[in-house]
Amino acid sequence: MHKILLAATIIIISFYLINSHNTPDIVGTWYSEETGEKIIFNENGSVELENVNYIPKYEIITPTKMIYTINNQVFEMNFRIEDNQLYWGISEPEIFSKKKGE
Repeated sequence: MHKILLAATIIIISFYLINSHNTPDIVGTWYSEETGEKIIFNENGSVELENVNYIPKYEIITPTKMIYTINNQVFEMNFRIEDNQLYWGISEPEIFSKKKGE
């Protein structure tokens, strides 16, 4: 019985480690596939955008939703990460890649 429990525990831990390793975090630099614009999500919740004088903020509230605050306006945004692509938007997501032009 202990061997079965140990084997099940190892399988669950391995599955978690493989999935967490293959699923990129939102933190980092992303490039819009539509416009080429660069966006950087920082660990501290700030967002860096090209050619802007303000600093937007984000807060992850569920695994697929974030609160995005820009110029004192608050938006609930949907997002998901699949195959090193970020799908991010209010209703129709824009697609971002980790590498420019990918």
